Amino acid sequence: MKKNNFNDIQIRKYLDELIASGAIGNAHTYRQLLLYLAEKALDGSTSTPKEVEIAQDVFGKTDFSQPTDSSVRVYIHNLRKKLETYYADTENSSDIFFYIPKGSYSLKWRRGNEKAQTSTALKILRCPTFRYFAAAFLIVLVGAIGYSFGTINNNTSMSTTQSQHPIWGGIRKNKIDTIIVIGDLYHYTETDTQTGHVRMVRDFSINSDQSVEALKQSTNTSTVKIDISPLKYFGKGTVFSLPFLTKELQGHTRITLKMSSQLTADDIRKNNIVYIGLFKSLGTLQDIYKGTPFLLSDNYEYLTDMRDQQNYTVEGDADKTHTDYGIYTQHKTANGNIIITLASFTETALLQMTEQLTSNKTTFDHESTSNNIQDMALFFSVSGYNRTNIKTNLIAQTPLDQTQIWHQAQ
Repeated sequence: MKKNNFNDIQIRKYLDELIASGAIGNAHTYRQLLLYLAEKALDGSTSTPKEVEIAQDVFGKTDFSQPTDSSVRVYIHNLRKKLETYYADTENSSDIFFYIPKGSYSLKWRRGNEKAQTSTALKILRCPTFRYFAAAFLIVLVGAIGYSFGTINNNTSMSTTQSQHPIWGGIRKNKIDTIIVIGDLYHYTETDTQTGHVRMVRDFSINSDQSVEALKQSTNTSTVKIDISPLKYFGKGTVFSLPFLTKELQGHTRITLKMSSQLTADDIRKNNIVYIGLFKSLGTLQDIYKGTPFLLSDNYEYLTDMRDQQNYTVEGDADKTHTDYGIYTQHKTANGNIIITLASFTETALLQMTEQLTSNKTTFDHESTSNNIQDMALFFSVSGYNRTNIKTNLIAQTPLDQTQIWHQAQ
């Protein structure tokens, strides 16, 4: 049987060479998972392996529960990244290109000279010019943040009139220092020990120095050297939202800024926390969602309401009419400090949620959110056109289950 002009014997030969190269590391689990997916693809079946089948056949989990166990999705995501990384670095030297399509659990392959279409973005990340541009862009963003604070403090181009929205009442009253946490996207570097080639990597599962150190322990250091990258970046929605947040809190609490990748457990214990950013940058603060009925997918591409199993994701083209979704949460800890998060899939919902929750002229009734304001979650849909916000709808309001947050955090 031939697939992409390769027969089964050739496919198995190339798989053995791929594993021997160290591309997927030395971990037995990844080798077993890769070979399992390959055999499923070679057996002639047109169906994609199901998550529960992989859990049972590869990991031996006979009691696998998909809603609560994300291990299969994590391993598939990591294996996909390992393959992409390997072929991006080997350029055109490979005759065959193995890959796992996004949103799929199936292994596919094609001739190596066809891979350039999928690795272009990775090549751009490795380009020295891009690195200088990215560093300069970060400097501009930091300057914009400083400008935001300066504008507010000088009462120049922006009104400092605070809204009366009740969500900020707790922080205004408790007199605890507040950290505004910026949702940054974290990078680390991989250096080929033989060629010296360095590439910058963005992995959704890696968003702190601690997670990079853990990655080092599971990496074959004879072929790849892992290092922490000093470069972080974040979207314009975060920068543009800062003036709204500082306007609400100035004069009531001492405010400092910190990136989400640098947030520590001690910060969370001793300070009010206000997070502004994308779902993918929540980091440790994602634990708050354990007290909500909403479950984020491991790739942060969709959100599931576990009450009715309905999935939500960005709908439409960002350059045209589209719909984004975001969540606001407020949680008062046992120490009396308050943790607030404003997070979404894209900048569209992030900007509009922040504006609505810091304005006296919101498109939903303040009274609907005035009761039980602590330990609650608000779920928004935001319609936009060409990155311009059109309409915001509050589509769900639910209390936070504190016992779930603290129980699962232990």
